[in-house]
Amino acid sequence: MASTVLIVEDDALNMKLLSQLLVSHGFDVIQSIDGTDAIALAREHSPDLIVMDIRLPNVSGLEYTKALKADEYLKNIPVLAVSAFAMKGDENQILEAGCDGYIAKPIRIHYFLDEIRRFINVEPFRLTANLITGHAEIDADHKRLVLLMDEFVDYFEGNGNTEKDNKITEMYQVLASHFKREESIMEALGDKALDAHKEDHRAILDRYNTVKENAANDGYKSDYIEELKGILVDDMIASDMNFKDYLLEINYQG
Repeated sequence: MASTVLIVEDDALNMKLLSQLLVSHGFDVIQSIDGTDAIALAREHSPDLIVMDIRLPNVSGLEYTKALKADEYLKNIPVLAVSAFAMKGDENQILEAGCDGYIAKPIRIHYFLDEIRRFINVEPFRLTANLITGHAEIDADHKRLVLLMDEFVDYFEGNGNTEKDNKITEMYQVLASHFKREESIMEALGDKALDAHKEDHRAILDRYNTVKENAANDGYKSDYIEELKGILVDDMIASDMNFKDYLLEINYQG
């Protein structure tokens, strides 16, 4: 039976990203848009974890957390705070309110999953129906990237650095080719978000190169493997879901 996570988040894009990420790792997700129904949803569904945005529009996520922890029925449900707070002492304030963990925005996927793992098991990433864009070439790229990601884990277990270097290079080439293909399709479709998508792609490739260089210099540590996987998942969930939405929009209009 899948574990259940209640997400309390008022930003639609963040809600979408977190929901898609958790679903892709085998979780059932319940959504509370602004926190007003968070207590009721927690009572109804008894989630295994609550991901709580701190800056909510009406009542602070800290106040909702205090209410959860004061409730005899709900107090043992772990609460993972998500916040853009950056002031000294804010983390202490979050923990004093009863939150069991804290992660800062912008969210880095593999760090977020590491925090989730502190409370419940995280299944390996899988391509779910929610992550299928509906474009054959893009979805074929995604399947290939997932296979390469799985293969790389095997290479990490039993091969030398040369083999690992070759596999990382292959993954980078597939990812770069995928981005070019996607940008070409978006341009042909007249997607107005093309420039922003290109910026996302360049940022992802820069992150990939940085991790690749660190691995070459420091050796292939397990956290580098998680970072590389996180980069791929970041693309498939964050960037390509915008592409999927655009395809659905133009198909609907047509």
